[in-house]
Amino acid sequence: MIKAQKTPHEIIGNYEDMIKKTLMGWGKAKDFTTWKEFAAKLSPDISSILAETFAELRRNGYVNPRVNDDKIVVDYICYHKGNHTDKALDICTLCERECSRKDWRGVFKKDRDSNEVKRCWE
Repeated sequence: MIKAQKTPHEIIGNYEDMIKKTLMGWGKAKDFTTWKEFAAKLSPDISSILAETFAELRRNGYVNPRVNDDKIVVDYICYHKGNHTDKALDICTLCERECSRKDWRGVFKKDRDSNEVKRCWE
């Protein structure tokens, strides 16, 4: 299970109403258009806020934001105890930031003195 460092409410913060309106609009339009086309019609400010907020939600293990009963609802990534996967998910794997601290396996590199490099979220 991804251990979230923030709740969805903390991540969304003061932008809840704007995100809720946008997601409700997308809910009505998704049968007729793609998210890319829908997002292209939004203002650059709203697009950047949505991109940052959704990336931070994913980094904390929250996916599929949508509106249900006038509230923003998200799914949480977790695995059943007996479910073994080939590639484990962690905060670093879900992060969309460009980071030189991880290698292709998602493991953090060590510096020349064999000290572990501090993770970007610490």
